[in-house]
Amino acid sequence: MKKWLLISLMLLMIVVPHAYAADIPAQSGLVLDEAGMFTNEEQVELSSLADKGNLTFHILTIPSLNGEDSKTYASNVYQKWRLQAKDVLLLISSEDRRVELNFRNPTLQNQLNAWAERQSGSSRDAIKQLLDDQFIPYAKAGDYAGGSTSIMQALYNISTTAGTSTVPGADNSTNTTGNDTSSDTPSHSTSEPSEGSNITNNAMSLSVVLYILGGIVVIGIAVYIGIGMMKKRRLDKLSVSLSEQLVQANHVLESTDSFNGIVQGQTGEMLKGIISRLSSLLVRIAKAQEDLRTEDLSILRISVLNQAVRRYEQEHDDIKQAIEAEQQQMTNLQEADRTAKQSIISLKEDQELIRESLTTAMKETNFSLDQLTVDMGQLEAHIVKADGLELFDPIAAQQEIKIAEDKRNQTRKNVQDVAVYVQHKNEYPEQLASSRSKVDQLIAEHMLERIKVTPYVTLDQSREEMQKLSERLQHGDMDEVRTHWERADSMLADAVAMTERQALLRKTNPVDLDKISQRINVFNNTRSEANTKVIDIRARYEHHHWGDVFDQLEHMAAKVQQSQQELPTISVWNDDEHQEFDKAREAIDRLQQQMDEAETVLKQCLDTFEELDRWLQRLQQHTEELQRQYANIQNLLERKGISLRQNTQLQNALNIIPAKIYGLKQALQVTPHDLDQLDTEYKAVEQNVAAFEQSAETIIRQKEEAEQMMLSLNQRVQSLHGGYARRLNMQGGYSAQASQIQNLLMAGMYLEAQQRLSQANVEVERVEREMREAQMLEEQQRRREEEARFQNSQMNSSGGSSWGSGSSNNNSNNNNNSSGGSNW
Repeated sequence: MKKWLLISLMLLMIVVPHAYAADIPAQSGLVLDEAGMFTNEEQVELSSLADKGNLTFHILTIPSLNGEDSKTYASNVYQKWRLQAKDVLLLISSEDRRVELNFRNPTLQNQLNAWAERQSGSSRDAIKQLLDDQFIPYAKAGDYAGGSTSIMQALYNISTTAGTSTVPGADNSTNTTGNDTSSDTPSHSTSEPSEGSNITNNAMSLSVVLYILGGIVVIGIAVYIGIGMMKKRRLDKLSVSLSEQLVQANHVLESTDSFNGIVQGQTGEMLKGIISRLSSLLVRIAKAQEDLRTEDLSILRISVLNQAVRRYEQEHDDIKQAIEAEQQQMTNLQEADRTAKQSIISLKEDQELIRESLTTAMKETNFSLDQLTVDMGQLEAHIVKADGLELFDPIAAQQEIKIAEDKRNQTRKNVQDVAVYVQHKNEYPEQLASSRSKVDQLIAEHMLERIKVTPYVTLDQSREEMQKLSERLQHGDMDEVRTHWERADSMLADAVAMTERQALLRKTNPVDLDKISQRINVFNNTRSEANTKVIDIRARYEHHHWGDVFDQLEHMAAKVQQSQQELPTISVWNDDEHQEFDKAREAIDRLQQQMDEAETVLKQCLDTFEELDRWLQRLQQHTEELQRQYANIQNLLERKGISLRQNTQLQNALNIIPAKIYGLKQALQVTPHDLDQLDTEYKAVEQNVAAFEQSAETIIRQKEEAEQMMLSLNQRVQSLHGGYARRLNMQGGYSAQASQIQNLLMAGMYLEAQQRLSQANVEVERVEREMREAQMLEEQQRRREEEARFQNSQMNSSGGSSWGSGSSNNNSNNNNNSSGGSNW
């Protein structure tokens, strides 16, 4: 591993210098300010000016070239960004104080040479002259945006003055560097990079790849070592934490000394267990620490470190939980020892108070309260037992104290409740009399002498429960006392409530019975209307449309008739002689539910009748709409002048659809109607009309497209120069084809006409192509003659100057770009 680390570091030392070569940024807009030389406002203004004329400027600022040649870097940017003949790259390096102008446009180079000739009498270093004149003064003043603006405006003026700025023809054309190179062959739309450029690019690509690979290796090694160190630090922290746990375990173990040799029973067993488990934990911690010290855990063995971290973390957590559990046990033991004595004292004091209260209650009531005396004895026994355990077995004493406290609370409440239930017992005769009086008053007021419920029996049962309560109260059996009181009190309320219900039913039953009678009458009347309607429905519609719901109505009508016959009997149950109000109420509730069902079925039946009429009406309306839709389509075809002589499908539709619509209208007149069948027939006719409409729209569109094609073709033929128009007629027979196409249009054969038009279009395109090629050859010849007038003796031109110190001379590169630079 150390050997690989050394090799990787050596590789990094080899490839790191290449990291300082300036990278080419990705293109983003016309102004890319990597060096931060422009403000946001200046960038917006420069971007707006960069594409205002017949040239497109791309301004790139970088912090440093990192020793790379500015012309080579600029040409590489030009190539990577895939700039075209009309594009001009302005490169500015802030730390190098270097500016470079780079483009691939022989015509612009010739125009720039002519400008330099006019300015200084020499076209040599034309680009450098332009930079020194337009950019360097601004750069020395720190106004890089002003210099960039001056360069762009100057080049716009130079190219516009000459009348043209781009190479004839095209994108990426092969151009000269500095001066034009005349050629007898036309320029092409793309150019291949020179061999020297390929070698340079390949070398740069290789160095970049080596740098990336070296960086990846070093980063990987650093990450690997970092992970190992992180795992090792985690193990070191676990070792420190284990030492802290050792101290904590010893502290808990020392806390057992105050109990050791003194406690017995449950507390003694508990203490032995704590001491034993803590001793084992101390041994376990020491072993874990020793294993951590002796185990070979190199930072380069990640898998071993991962296993160790997981293993020791689990051991650490287990030990921590075990120590916390033992510490909690000791806390409980200490708390029991601390509070037991005070709890026993409190219990003894409460015992005396309860005993005094019991004695007072026995004197005041003259009751034996023997059950409460037994409870007091049990409480005293628990207190004595807890007091005996408190010194040597506080845990067992704590358990006994809990039992004694529960017994104390129960006994205290029972003693206190003696006075409460004595008062209930004394007040009960008055409550019984009051309830009996209410029952008597309700019976007299509502004449309920013959009711079938027994409120007086319930009152007697309540009195019997109170007698049992009195007996148990003398003995102090308070649980039984509470049960008897709840029963007696509930029976008093029940006796009054059942009498009140009888009074209410005596009043409401006749009212509800009368409402049922009225509902039955309304139902019968409405059913008579339904019976009248069904006569018409039976004649107009098939049985399956209405038969089921009408049968349900007949079934419910029979039930209603039976209910009507029950009304006198229910009325008898509710009269003063019988007073069977509950029985009458049950029957009334049943009849009300039955009437709800009957009225629902009746409404469903009437709704069905109305829906059948609406369904038939919709079919009639939609049929009329179909007939109007068909007529509109027919009128549209006539307005558009569509000929259907050759269109069998549309002719058949014109003949068939009217017959189908007529047949549907006739079927709507025949009764009884099968609306399902009529609906199916309507949908079939609707589909036929929709298909007819779609076909009509299609043939109208075909006619319009064919006519548009014919018009466009005629216009193109008319735009041909006279000689080419004659050639089209002579070679392609265009006039004859046009006549045939016109005949097809008149016959309604629009698709065939489009096919013939497409064939004629091929002939017209051929003649147009011949005409364009001839014009192109003429234009190319004119451009070659123009370019021959310029001299372009070298492939590249470059110039430079300094606005600080030093200057650069013309140089050539092999990338077919014009490039020149200067320093400020």
